[in-house]
Amino acid sequence: QYNATEGINASVEVCASVMKGKLSTNVTVLFFAANGSATSEDPVDYSTVNSMQSLIFSAASCRNCQTITIEDDNILEGTEKLFATLCMSNDVILEPNVTEILILEDPSDSITIGFENATYTVEEGLKVEVCTHILNGTLEIEAIVSLSSLKDPADFLEVSEELTFAPMETRLCRNVMAVQDSELEANEEYLLHLSTNQSGVILNPGTATVTILSDDVDGDDY
Repeated sequence: QYNATEGINASVEVCASVMKGKLSTNVTVLFFAANGSATSEDPVDYSTVNSMQSLIFSAASCRNCQTITIEDDNILEGTEKLFATLCMSNDVILEPNVTEILILEDPSDSITIGFENATYTVEEGLKVEVCTHILNGTLEIEAIVSLSSLKDPADFLEVSEELTFAPMETRLCRNVMAVQDSELEANEEYLLHLSTNQSGVILNPGTATVTILSDDVDGDDY
């Protein structure tokens, strides 16, 4: 297994060698890189000089290496893999003929998730749709964000749930319910909060204010 980290001018050198026995004549083995979760198509995760390359082994040269370029795609995608493969040799045993290459996430790759609006308004007894979205960056893995309320929920149904952005999903909405009561009170406010432990996920704006409009009437008014 080989490891490589995304970044500018990143690459990994993959080597094959004669493990057992001696060569009396030259032997040609074909080498190619195969897609796993990493791909050589758009969006490109890696590239090679040729799709298939010939490795020539001889008595004087029993080790051969090829370089695979790791592309920096600025996409939050987690660890990906591809496979280096040897094939098409009738003269020698190829074992192992496949090795795994892991492409580790560039630490600078990130996405920003935040509330669509900084403020929301809802009347007592009704609900308001609160939406979060990806402001920038591209997501190829799941991103999990927790949505919660930052106040004792006496005037609204408590908010506490996970929002899971699927790969390429850009927007998620949830309904927040205000409680209907008969108490005489002014408009009230509470905060919604986003949090996450996931690397590469930035929360901004991570809070939003919900204002509950009171519909209470003073019983002494006539």
